[in-house]
Amino acid sequence: MIRRILVPLDGSVRAESVLPHVMAVAKAFHSRVDLLHVLPGAAAGDRHRPSDPMACRLARANRARYLASQAELVREAGLDVQTHIVEGGPAEVIVDLAERGEYDLVALTPHGVGQSSQLEIGCTAVAVLLNARCSILLVAGYTPESEEAKAAPINFRRILSPVDCSPRSDWSLKVAGDLARSSEARLHVVHVLDLPEVVSRMPRAGTTRKLVDRIVQANRAEADAYLGASARRLADAGVDIEVEVVSGSTGGTAQSICRRAVAEGGEADLVVLSAHGRGGGLGWRLGGTAMKVLMGLDRPVLVLQDLTAARTAWPHSVPESNRIRTRDPSFPGPYRAMR
Repeated sequence: MIRRILVPLDGSVRAESVLPHVMAVAKAFHSRVDLLHVLPGAAAGDRHRPSDPMACRLARANRARYLASQAELVREAGLDVQTHIVEGGPAEVIVDLAERGEYDLVALTPHGVGQSSQLEIGCTAVAVLLNARCSILLVAGYTPESEEAKAAPINFRRILSPVDCSPRSDWSLKVAGDLARSSEARLHVVHVLDLPEVVSRMPRAGTTRKLVDRIVQANRAEADAYLGASARRLADAGVDIEVEVVSGSTGGTAQSICRRAVAEGGEADLVVLSAHGRGGGLGWRLGGTAMKVLMGLDRPVLVLQDLTAARTAWPHSVPESNRIRTRDPSFPGPYRAMR
């Protein structure tokens, strides 16, 4: 399901805050974790600038020691971990690896060493969100933690899983349920019941109001049936679950989801949802609701990509001639890591 996780690290404590969440996910699915550091190179700047071989070797050795120390924390949690160093542009390298289909999940933070207090999300994170076709774990809401806290997977207490009762919801619920069971967390499944859009500049006539009410009632009945069946199935699998149908707000589905995620007494440690829903167009990496939730929440969000649909919609990856190559044949895909 989630077999391999790519974790870009730039050496900042902020970027490292993704690791406890990655370890929790990897523990649930027995995933392999690949820690990646991207060294600035000619591909990321002036292709004609001279380079100092000694400075490059020292930088690579320094980054190798850094990744080894972070890998040891992951390995102590009983997880399979590898490290890789690649030259190039960070966003370019991460997206290209994701395009190759080597990874089921890319986990990162909105900001790293170049974080700006004026931007909600950094350039690298934006590029990955908009271009990577695998699932994304964005860990926002960074707070300083002790070294002891970083050495172990985070303990999820409450996971929010928004669904729209589509087949994609089954996929996201399965992942959310496995995470909840592994972390012994409570899974809160919510369906947002939006009002049908009526194109009218005048107040609704009586017949229109009745039609809207019938549609809402029919949708609520379908949602109740779907959530009831899902709750029974997941409860039988050992998941502590609660389900809820909520009326949509004027801000739309995404705003309702964000409000449920931060509701008093039910704050979510993690939000798990599908990249697309029932009405999602396959021409976009992320649907509107998923993107708004990613940008609107200050807590970890796991967006699951429908890989079959994604590969159908985006069959053409980056041309082989445009890919960056380095020297070590041990690294999968077009990149070869330098250890």
